[in-house]
Amino acid sequence: MKTLVLYGIRSGSRSGTAFIVVMMLTGILMIAGVSLTYLTSNAGFTSRKINAGARALAVAEAGITAMLSRLETNYVYWSNERTLTENFEEGYYTVKTHRPSHSSTLLVESTGVVQGEKRTTVVELPMVFYFEGAILAGGDITLNTAAPEVYGDIHANGNIYGHHNVKVEGDISTCGTSQISPSGIDPETGMPYTTTEGAPPVSVADALGAYTNPIPMLPLSGWLNLATNGGIYYPNSVELGGVDLRPSNGVVYVNGDATINNRSSLVGTLVASGSIHINNRFDQTPFAPGWPCFIAGIDIREDNRNTYQGVLFAGNNYISLNNRTTIGQIIAMNSVTIENRGIVHMPTNDMAIPQEVRISGWLR
Repeated sequence: MKTLVLYGIRSGSRSGTAFIVVMMLTGILMIAGVSLTYLTSNAGFTSRKINAGARALAVAEAGITAMLSRLETNYVYWSNERTLTENFEEGYYTVKTHRPSHSSTLLVESTGVVQGEKRTTVVELPMVFYFEGAILAGGDITLNTAAPEVYGDIHANGNIYGHHNVKVEGDISTCGTSQISPSGIDPETGMPYTTTEGAPPVSVADALGAYTNPIPMLPLSGWLNLATNGGIYYPNSVELGGVDLRPSNGVVYVNGDATINNRSSLVGTLVASGSIHINNRFDQTPFAPGWPCFIAGIDIREDNRNTYQGVLFAGNNYISLNNRTTIGQIIAMNSVTIENRGIVHMPTNDMAIPQEVRISGWLR
C-alpha cells in the first residue's frame, strides 16, 4: 500500500509540472505572436509613411514646375510674393515666391502634402527677364492730360504718374508705386489686367537685346556702318525741313542731334548719336517689318502730330507733347512722358518673347 501511495504522488507532481511548462510555452508563443504582429504592423506603417513622404516630395516638385510655368508667362505678377495652392493626384501643393531684401534672386518654395506627410523643396532663380509690352522706362512713366491711351503692358523701374482719365489696357508694373490703374480684360486669360507695385526691375539692355532687325539696337556702331554703306550719313548735327528721306538700305544716321523743323518724310529708321527733336510733321514708314522707328543716344522729343511705326528708343528721356500715335513700343533708359492725346498700340502681329526662367540652385 505504501508503494502505491508514493507512486500516485509522483504521478500528480509530473502532471502539474507539465501543465506549468505548457502554460509557459503558450505564453512565450503568445508574446512572440504579439511581437511579430506589432513588428509587421509597424513595418507596414513605416513603409506607408516612407511611400507617402516620397509622393509628397514629388507633389512639392510638381508645385515648383507649376510656378515656373506661370513665371514664364507673367513674370512680373507671379514673382511678386504670390501663393498658389492646387490639388495634385492624391494630395496637394502650396507654392509661393519670395524676393529677399537687397537680393537679385527669387526664391520659389513648394510644400507637398500626401496622406498627412509634408515635404518642402526650395529653388533659387536669378531675377533677369525680358519685357514684352508697350512702354518700358528705366526711370518714371508719366501719362498725363487729355486722355493718353496705351494698349499693351507698361513697366517703370521708378514710379508711374498719371491723370485719372488715362486709359491703359494692359498689365501695369512698377518698382515703386502707380497712380493709375489698368482697364479691360486680358483676352488670353479672361481675367482683368492687374497692377503690380514693388515689382523687380527690368533690364532695359536685355529688353533691347530682343530686337535684332536688322541688327541689335545697341551699340550704335552697327547702324553707323549701315548708314555709311548705302544709307544716308550726316557727320554733324542737322536741322532738316521739307525733305523726303529714302535711304537705299533704310538707315539715316546723324552723328549728333537730328531736328525736323518743316514737314518731311522718311522710309526707314532715323538714328542719332545725340537727340532727336521733331518740331513739325514728320511722316515715317518702316523700311521692313520689325524695324525700329527712332534710335536716339540721348533724348527723343516730339512736339507735333505724327504717326510712327516700330520701336522708339531713347538713351535718356522720351517726351511726347502733342497728339501722336505710336504703333510699336516706347523704350527709354530714363523716363517716358506722354502728355496730350498720345496713343500707343503694341503691334498685334508681334510674337511675345517668352520669359527665360533659369534655376540657379536647389536649396532644399
